[in-house]
Amino acid sequence: MQKEVTKLENSQTNITLSFSGEEWANAQKKAFNKLANNVEVQGFRKGHAPENLVRQKINQAQVLNDAIDVVLQPAYEKVLTEEKLVPFVQPEVEVTKISESELEVIIKITTAPEVTLGSYKGLKVAREAVEVTKEEIDAEIARLCANNAELIVKDTEAKLGDTTVIDFKGFVDGKEFDGGSAENFALELGSNQFVPGFEEQLVGTKAGESKDVVVTFPTQYVPELAGKEATFKVTVNEVKEKKVPELNEDFFKDCGYDNVKDATEFKEKNKKHLQEHKEHDAENKYENELIKKAVENIEVEINSEIIDSEVDRMVDNYRYELQMQG
Repeated sequence: MQKEVTKLENSQTNITLSFSGEEWANAQKKAFNKLANNVEVQGFRKGHAPENLVRQKINQAQVLNDAIDVVLQPAYEKVLTEEKLVPFVQPEVEVTKISESELEVIIKITTAPEVTLGSYKGLKVAREAVEVTKEEIDAEIARLCANNAELIVKDTEAKLGDTTVIDFKGFVDGKEFDGGSAENFALELGSNQFVPGFEEQLVGTKAGESKDVVVTFPTQYVPELAGKEATFKVTVNEVKEKKVPELNEDFFKDCGYDNVKDATEFKEKNKKHLQEHKEHDAENKYENELIKKAVENIEVEINSEIIDSEVDRMVDNYRYELQMQG
């Protein structure tokens, strides 16, 4: 094998590979023998017929084409290793000469873009001042209380924030539709899990009551239901309200603070946690701004094939995610 490596503009490289003599002859023989194993000649077992009879049944162009596969891949990988080349996208392969005596192939590859660093030392970016407010501490404690709240069954009317356990069936034009029914479904009123208007109509209901809930599906919805009016026949099995825990030692332990004794200390612990979190975010923002400034000073030309390949990869990934979601 002979090779010629030519660097081109815009991160591209041409690799010219030439094969001749014994190497190319052996590749053709290997390709022929593989094809011959599947050739049937009357009067002989498959793979045992005389070569001259087998050759009459095999297209020489097929032999040459298969011989390319024999020599090209290992030769290509060898050149990449020797020349320390790393392709970024699928290479372009062109056969420029092919006969029983010689083979010449040109492989065009796109490698990583060459980057010229600009100024990156001494860059100035303002650090964001970090402060935790009383409102933020109160909001964090309220969130922890909500996450640790218990649901207690009640016999009074449901209100926003309560959880209703319901059976329901949905109908459009008097016919039940697929995916529109469930039993013992836990629905927090005001969570916006359902079609707009559904949850609000359950406010004021009690356990054991039934109600027709009429809603209109959004125009941006599954095609068979988009923009249509639907009636859900709903039965309320239970109504539950949240019981927010008291700020005591048991609650502090549930939140991961074993040695906290009172609400004041609990607030201080949460303030410290929020401070650390905000400082971490501010440091990340600071570093990202520095990197952004450094990137602005870089000189680099990215081959369009790399961009196209990345776009294709993103589209394929998104298509796969959608298929997994049905």
